[in-house]
Order: sequence, then C-alpha cells, then structure tokens
Amino acid sequence: MSTFPPIPALPLPSLAVVLPCRNEEGNVERTICESLALAPLCDELEVVVVDDGSTDGTRRVAEALRERDPRVRVIHNPVNLGYGGAVRRGFEATTADWVFLTDGDGQFDLGQLANFLSEASRSGRAAAIGFRMHRAEGPSRALNAWLWGRLVGLVFGFRYRDVDCAFKLLPGDFARMPAGRAWVSSGALISSEMLARADRAGLTFVELPVRHRPRVAGAAGGASLPVILRAFRELLSLAGTIRKGR
Repeated sequence: MSTFPPIPALPLPSLAVVLPCRNEEGNVERTICESLALAPLCDELEVVVVDDGSTDGTRRVAEALRERDPRVRVIHNPVNLGYGGAVRRGFEATTADWVFLTDGDGQFDLGQLANFLSEASRSGRAAAIGFRMHRAEGPSRALNAWLWGRLVGLVFGFRYRDVDCAFKLLPGDFARMPAGRAWVSSGALISSEMLARADRAGLTFVELPVRHRPRVAGAAGGASLPVILRAFRELLSLAGTIRKGR
C-alpha cells in the first residue's frame, strides 16, 4: 500500500519546477518566466533549471534570470548526461513537497497547471501525469510514441496513455528517491522508469489531458538514432533491475 498522501487542494505547501534543458537558448527564458508565474499555486516555489551540457547560450540566459530572482536555481552539467541524467540531477536538487517535471523547450503552456492541479487534487491520487491531446510534432511522432508506450507497458505491466509526456506532478519524497536507491536511466527511458517504480511503490497516478504547443526555437533531439538506441539498451537493463526490486 502507498505511503504517499493524496495531492492536496491548492495552494500546495511547496512546489519545485524541474526544467531539463539542452540547447534551448531560444526557449528557456520564456519557460522559466512561465514557471515563476506559478507562484500563486503554492506557498513556496523553486525553479530548478538543469543545463545539460548545452553548447549554445542556454546557461547564460538561465543564469541571468537566476541573478534577478532567487527562486531560480541553475545546475550546469559540464557534459551532456542525457535526458535521464538531467532529470535525476534536477530531482536531487529539489527540497519541495511536490515536484513538477516539464521540459525547457516551452512546448507546454504552464498556465494549464492551475486546472491540472485542481483536477488532480479531486482525484484522491498521490501523483498526476498529463497526456497530450494532440502532439504538435505530427502523426509520425505520435505513432512512434504510441508504439513505444505499448512496448514499455508490456515490459513493465502498466498502461498509460502518454508515457513520455513531460507534464508530471510527483511527491517530492518519491522524486528524490528513498535512501539506498537511485534512478538508473540516463536517457529518455527515465519517464518509463518513473511509472514502473511508482507502480512498485503503490504510488497512484491520475491521467489528465494537456495541450501541446509547437516548438518555436531550437531542434528536438528525442527522435535521433543515438537516443532511440540508448532507450532500447536501457529498457533491457531496467527491466531486470525492476524485477529484482532495486
């Protein structure tokens, strides 16, 4: 049985927004500002930006905003650790009761979070995951995502509508992982690992629809061949880890 309490009614006592970023110079300022605008939803807010070895001006833009607002924290990975590596570092840096994971590319309208949290709190569940009503990247990415979701669902024994949707609300204690355990996925599989470990911990999710916006700057890297191959390699390894209860 889960030891995690259900999502409370607004305002949340404290909320951390985790923004993994790589080469998002043209998007990160807008995304940080949208994150800071979430302050009315909680008593205390922190925005944790993880610059995952960017080679453009992402770090410079994020640091400039940090200097203007102490609620912003910037973590810099000197080399690219991968999406999972960036998420892990962001989670570890949080201190809040609730952690909201989204991406630094600005493809989600964070203004949706107020209604999302209100619906989530009425569900009686301990966590919430969004599903994209329409993927802005087009039908081919939507098909690939559906196939991947079915594959990881078969491997781990769960079924969610949008496994990789970067609109997730988690209890802080779960995101930071209990002592003696750690997130192991360094790539895109981190999203599936969250759900697989949540199932084992008895952490119950409510799934809610969210809007997905087209990318306005930069280039997506999630469909590159190295990212896909890493995800398949990690899937085999993670399946064994989860079965052993680690």
